[in-house]
Amino acid sequence: MATILLIDDNEDICDLLRVYLSEDNHGVTVAHDGVEALAVLKENRFDLIITDLVMPNKNGIALITELVNQPHRPPIIAMSGVLKHPDFDSVSAVTLGVSDILLKPFDQLTLANAVIKALNCPTPLRHAPSDS
Repeated sequence: MATILLIDDNEDICDLLRVYLSEDNHGVTVAHDGVEALAVLKENRFDLIITDLVMPNKNGIALITELVNQPHRPPIIAMSGVLKHPDFDSVSAVTLGVSDILLKPFDQLTLANAVIKALNCPTPLRHAPSDS
């Protein structure tokens, strides 16, 4: 069982993902934007962060960027309903140490596999893998 911070401004998505994660025996804390998430992170430690990219106040990209150099930060899974985001792609995700990017909507199995992958690779990649 992992402790997971789930960050999304859509309450319905939070409710659904909380059910998915709870069924896999994970503890879930919800924040609705990056500002709220940072406050929660000051008081609690998590095994994993799952964050939406597009949110009010502090979006997921700004949150990830702020967390990237913090010591002992948990792995991060990014999620978005936007197929291409002008400020975030697979290259920037790897550079920032994001374990996975999930395109909404996704199913319970996709989420479970991303969580397993992130938890089994606790040290985020800091550089894009070479093509050689």
